[in-house]
Formats: sequence, C-alpha cells, structure tokens
Amino acid sequence: MRKGTWNVTSLVGKEPKLVREVEKFPLDIVGLTLTHSKGSGTSLLKRGWTLYHSGVADGERRRAGVAIIVALQLSACILEFTPVDERVASLRLRVGGRILTVVCAYGPNSSSAYPPFLESLEGVLKSAPSGGSLVLLGDSWVTLAMTVLSITNTLFRHKGVHMCTWHQDALGRRSMIDFVVVSSDLRPHVLDTRVKRGAELSTDHHLVVSWLRWGGRMPDRPARPKRVVRVCWERLAESPVRRSFNSRLRESYDHVPGEAGDIESEWPMFRASIVEAADRCCGREVVGACRGGNARTCWWTPAVRDAVKLKKESYRALLACGTPEAADGYRRAKRSTATVVAEAKTRAWKEFGEAMDNDFRMASKRFWTTIRRLRKGKQCTVNTVYGGDGVLLTSTRDVVDRWKEYFEDLLNPTNTPSSEEVGPGDLEMGSHISGAEVAEVVKKLLGGKAPGVDEIRPEFLKALDVVGLSWLTRLCNIAWTSGAVPLDWPTGVVVPLFKKGDRRVCSNYRGITLLSLPDKVYSGVLERRVRRIVEPRIQEEQCGFRPGRLGLFADDVVLLASFARDLQLSLDRFAAACEAAGMKISTSKSEAMVLGKREDFLTKVEEFKYLGVLFTSEGRMEQEIDRRISAASAVMQTLHRSIVVKRAEPKGEALDLPVDLCSYPHLWVAGLSLRDRVRSSAIREELGVESLLLRVERSQMRWLGHLVRHVPPVGDPREDPGHVGETMSLDWSEERLGGSLRMS
Repeated sequence: MRKGTWNVTSLVGKEPKLVREVEKFPLDIVGLTLTHSKGSGTSLLKRGWTLYHSGVADGERRRAGVAIIVALQLSACILEFTPVDERVASLRLRVGGRILTVVCAYGPNSSSAYPPFLESLEGVLKSAPSGGSLVLLGDSWVTLAMTVLSITNTLFRHKGVHMCTWHQDALGRRSMIDFVVVSSDLRPHVLDTRVKRGAELSTDHHLVVSWLRWGGRMPDRPARPKRVVRVCWERLAESPVRRSFNSRLRESYDHVPGEAGDIESEWPMFRASIVEAADRCCGREVVGACRGGNARTCWWTPAVRDAVKLKKESYRALLACGTPEAADGYRRAKRSTATVVAEAKTRAWKEFGEAMDNDFRMASKRFWTTIRRLRKGKQCTVNTVYGGDGVLLTSTRDVVDRWKEYFEDLLNPTNTPSSEEVGPGDLEMGSHISGAEVAEVVKKLLGGKAPGVDEIRPEFLKALDVVGLSWLTRLCNIAWTSGAVPLDWPTGVVVPLFKKGDRRVCSNYRGITLLSLPDKVYSGVLERRVRRIVEPRIQEEQCGFRPGRLGLFADDVVLLASFARDLQLSLDRFAAACEAAGMKISTSKSEAMVLGKREDFLTKVEEFKYLGVLFTSEGRMEQEIDRRISAASAVMQTLHRSIVVKRAEPKGEALDLPVDLCSYPHLWVAGLSLRDRVRSSAIREELGVESLLLRVERSQMRWLGHLVRHVPPVGDPREDPGHVGETMSLDWSEERLGGSLRMS
C-alpha cells in the first residue's frame, strides 16, 4: 500500500492537476492539508479518485482545511468518513479483512489554538477501533503522547533533501513538518518513507510518500483504458471525399443480387458497405491522448511540450546542485516556457475565432458548447455506483449489471397501454415506398447526432447519391412487404446522462436511447403515411406534435387537499392512472408540505416563482425581466473570462446573441469601445444583429398567428369576444382576497 501526505497550500481549482501528480508514483491514499475547502463531504474526481474533505462552514473565511483522496481500487473498502473540523478528519476502511483508520490533521501555528486541536485529535485517535491499524497523515508539530505511534519519516536514512518536507529557497531554509505516522503493528511493515520532489502543485511543501507491506490482499488496480477511435465524418462535407464515398458504395451495390432476399440477409450487406466506405474515405482519429485517454488541450503542441520538458529538466538540475548558474538556467527556461505557452494559447484562440467566422452554420453550436463546458468544468466519469441495497459497487461487471437492472425496471412497465391494431388497407399496404419518400426523410435528419448500434451516422445517409438512396429504399421496401425489420433496428444503446446530485446514484441520471438511423428513416416514412390518415381525425384542441401548432409541456403536478386522508386518496388515484398509462411516480422527487395549522395565519407573499417564471401580486413583469437580465449578465461574465480575455474575435453570424441588451459583446466584436462614441444602431448594422424591438414584434406576430390558426368554428359560443374577456377578467383586490388567509 502506498500512502502519502502533502500540504497543498489551497486546493481550490487544483483537483485535476492533483490527480495527475499522485498517479505518477502511484499512490493509494493521500492526506491533504491546508486545502482551504468549505464545508465537508465527498467529491468525485476524474479517473475514479474520491476526495473526502472537511473545512470551515459556508460563509466563513477560508482557512486550514484537510482532505483525504482515495484511489478507485479502494472505493469499495470505505466504511465511514468522519469530518471533525477544518483541522481533523478521519476515514475508516476495511482492506483485506483488516480495519484501517486514516486520520488527516493540520496543526495550528498559534499556541492558543493548539490545546483545542490536540484535544480533538486525541479524541479521534482514541476512538479508533481496537484491534485495527492506525495511520496519521498531516502537517503538524504535534507531540505524540501515545507511545503506540511511530514517525516513519526518520526510520530510514536518506539525504537531507529527501527528508525535509518544506523549503524556502529565498532564505535557504528547510524543515521536516509533514509526517507519516503509523501504529505499532504497522511499523515492522513500513518499507520506506521519503520526499518526492518531482511532484509539482504550486506549493512550498514536498509530497511525502510511504510504502507499506499490507498483510491482507489489496484490491486490484484498474487497467489502463483502451484507445478510442472514431470516423472523421466531418470530411464528408468535402466534395472529393463524398464522391469517393459514393463510388465505393456503387461498387458494393453492383455485387448485390438483383432479386431481393429477406431483410436479415440484405441488411448486413448495406451496413458493412456504408461503414467500410466511410472508414476508408474519411479515415479515423484517436479520441484523446494515446496514453490513458486523457484529452490534450488544443494549444498543447510539440513546441510547448519541448519547452515544458526543458523547464522540468532545469528544475531537476537546480534541485540536484543548487548553484547560481542552475538557478539562472531554471529562470530562463521558465520565462521561455511561459512565452511559448502564451503564444500557443493566443494562436489557438485566434484559430477558434476564425473557425467560427468560416462556418456560420456550426458556429453558434460550437460557441455555446464551449461556454457550457467552461462554466461546468471537466465532468469526471464515475466507475462506481450504488446497488439497489445501498452497497457501493466497484467491479465492471457489477456496475454494468446494476445499470441493466435499473433501466429494465425503469423502461419496462408492467402494465402497457392498450393499442388498437390498424387494418392492412388503412396504411396503403399495396403501395411500395418510393425513393422520393426516403429522400425527403433523409433530408430532414439532423447532423451531428450519435449513431446507434450499427455505427451509421446521419452524415453517412445525407451524403448518399441516387444509387445509395435506391439501396436504402430497397431495404425499406423489403421491411414493408415482409412486415419484419432487422434485429439492429429496434435495438437501442441506452446512455445515462447526469442531471444533478450524487454521481454514484443511478436515479440521478436521465437515460437516452440511441437508435439506428436507417430505422428512423423507415419509421419516418411510415409516420408520414399515417399522418395523412390520422390528421383529419384529430380535434382542433390537440396542438402537440402537429405541424404548425405550438405545444407547451409541464411535468410539475400539485395535489391539494384539506386533510391528509383526502390527499392520500388523491395520490392513490393519480398513481393508479399513471400505472395504467405505463408510468410511475418518482418518489425521490415527490414531497409533501403542510401549509398551516388550524387558527394559524398563512404567510402572505408578494412574489412567487413557479416553473421558472416569477409571478408578482401586481401582475407586472419588471422583476422577471430584471432576473433574466441578471442571468444573462452571469453568462456574459463567463463569456468575458472565456472568450474576451483570450482575444478571440468572431464576427458576423458567429456571435448571434439572443438579446440586444448585451451591447458590450458587440463592442469588442467590432473592435470598438465606449470612447469611440459609435452609435449602437451602426454597430448592429455592421454585425447584422437584429434590434430588440424587431425581435419583440416578430414574437408578437408569431403569437398572433398562433391565435388566428385556432379561431373557433362559426357557431361556437367561444367565438364571442366578450366571452374571452370575461374569462380572463380577474379581481386581485385586497377585498376580493379577504385579507390574510386563515385555515378554518
């Protein structure tokens, strides 16, 4: 077992770099001090590492802070985490049938704060279970009163540079203040303890590493992830690549028998031909780096890599000899590296802005995708989940089985809704599917979407010429006449997308199903045929999923009752109706609230937020507009940090902002400032940005058209204008409400 301790001098924003540094050695458990974290809890880092942190309460100034980071292979061994305060925290594990208690402590510099710290630390050490092992990690000058503990830093003879954990190069001072302490039963099994000066995290403390021979069986370390490659489907937009792609498909189509066979024999030929043609014509690329799958930034070039390598070599030379010449060489290498990195970053952001200018169609998507990624940060993948019984699962097989069990229970209702079968004559059974129908559906496919199990992307189908579309039409006709589809078409790949909460809980994910694109084309053809039959039979009140209609969806349901018994009856009826329709209520997201007690006054509020909209007692929208402007300002602040300060200069349609209230982005896009005293109308005209007034008028006309399309038929009593006015008339006066509400 490899454990360590490190004073990181603030961990805020350093988590990804911390993981990279501790994996160099590699370590299993690391105690971190002076993290400056707030609150206590658990955080999941990339590559399966788990961070258990304890700090000051929210609202207080950041100080002290301790944490324990645990590798993936030990995640299933965690029994209990106890955050005491911002200076002491403990973690209990069961490894190889033995109990191990890891305590992380950070001693205060003030003598007045030392007695409370020592008291809390001794309480944690004494609370460790008898018969178990104990490890104390941290930065402290604690006088160990317990004779059962041993400091491992001084058990082995090393050079002074490999024993001193803190250094101050300006004054030439160094000291040993970071310790790895073990209980007496572990002392004979300690193999070595020394300082690793190669670890870098912008701190004046070195990483202390200790090797321990553990008696029980240690969990296996996860294997290195495999390389992931993908087809460069973007190249199909180039005319030479698209012609080569269709030429290969025509060669494959020439070997297809003239007489149509069954669908299971025709489909593999089409699938293999189109995937192979795209692979050979577009080529493949590795997703992420070759080692470990860690994606490199766009500015990480060979020149930057060589400069960073030279800087590290200069730093090692400085540590080895410490001469003034070595110090000067390191300073020169550091300045040169900073210059190379700055130039590479500037070049990368300039290329990013030029790419948005050159590709108007994808610029908006790429722009806002970048903003969302920078706001949320890098999302780490989770390799462990909780089972149905609450036990943490770590093995790949157990995790996959848990996801399978969860989605089978979620997506397979016990009571399916009844459906009426349609006769053969209703769907024009005798007419074959034409190539025009298939081409029209293929044209409507959205690009950039993920493929299904057959690995056929929408760009493959949209790039087909007449021969390729005729081959796809042949497949649809075989499926239409035989009444059967290939096994790949109804097979979906379920991908869990994280929403919020704990990443190890399956219910905090939304599952989406990736289906076959040829199956979507075939379904689209059938849907268009069915719509011609069903559309005349649908009532005018139905607006959802109809062309030219607008449908709003709200999934928030509120049940009100005067007594708990009545509320329970309403809930039972609602649950029964959901089960009859193949749905079930999410108990984790359902809550009950008592509005008041008898003879108690209900709280009267002037504003209330419902479904994302702020309602006020006056019925005015000023506060809602201010709230939306504040939200837009938060986005623009992120935009300024991410784009403006990087000197990217996208113009034209690449910056089609949704509102005209944000004038500063228009200024820096045009290369102007307020001192230039250029009118906003001239800037909007140059950038092609629509004014706010025109945008509001277009929205009003869209709503007017929606009302015109839904005018009641002649003779309907609802066509009376007075009826509408009477329906929408509401009295919000104080007398109407009767003052404060009272529960009788």
